[in-house]
Amino acid sequence: RGDVSAAHGEVPAVTEEPSIPSPTPPTLPPQPPQDIPSTSQGRMIAEMDQDDAVVLKDDKEEDKE
Repeated sequence: RGDVSAAHGEVPAVTEEPSIPSPTPPTLPPQPPQDIPSTSQGRMIAEMDQDDAVVLKDDKEEDKE
């Protein structure tokens, strides 16, 4: 029975582990704000892609000539 009480003594140590993952949730909130700017970046990239497409077409026309 003495060993059983010792095992119970280790249980509290396990409760300390959950405190380690707790810092992770705080890091999640800052990520959502990043998603907002990423959308604006997506639009910028889309515009850049359109410009690239035009440039590619021009290059192809020049190659044909």
